[in-house]
Amino acid sequence: MTYFSEKRDSFRIKVNSAIQCRCVGTHEFSEAVCTSLSGNGLSFTMTQHIFCINDKVEIVVIPEVSADYKASGFMQVIRVVVHNPQTVEIAGILISPEEAGISIQ
Repeated sequence: MTYFSEKRDSFRIKVNSAIQCRCVGTHEFSEAVCTSLSGNGLSFTMTQHIFCINDKVEIVVIPEVSADYKASGFMQVIRVVVHNPQTVEIAGILISPEEAGISIQ
């Protein structure tokens, strides 16, 4: 586990985990790689430029061992960096389902 030098109140942890992501309200998931996690956000890279700042995104972590349990959550995009035509870095803050416009019953 690698820790980043951090100026915030929470640590970022470097990871390398497959995820699926989609804009809230759409049906098709895209593949990405989660690169870091923190207490209030995450970042990931992907090969498509499909998200914009302020988009609300559903994230599903793909487990390496068992497909029976998948962690999921929501984030709001705060940064989009296009490194080259095939690498896009997305960063966001975690939000509740209600903030994402999802009603939980």
